[in-house]
Amino acid sequence: MSSYKLYYKSSEIEFIIEFFATKKDAEHWKDFLAFCIQEFPFENMYIEPATP
Repeated sequence: MSSYKLYYKSSEIEFIIEFFATKKDAEHWKDFLAFCIQEFPFENMYIEPATP
């Protein structure tokens, strides 16, 4: 089963925001955090497959 991580990365810091079961869920939360609550800049969030 694949899983994906949503993480934040800037020139000063990098951290995982959350793990998701599907890429679609990760994309939804990326949009939500960037546009709805404006927690993190969209261009600083990335989605990648999570490695075990």
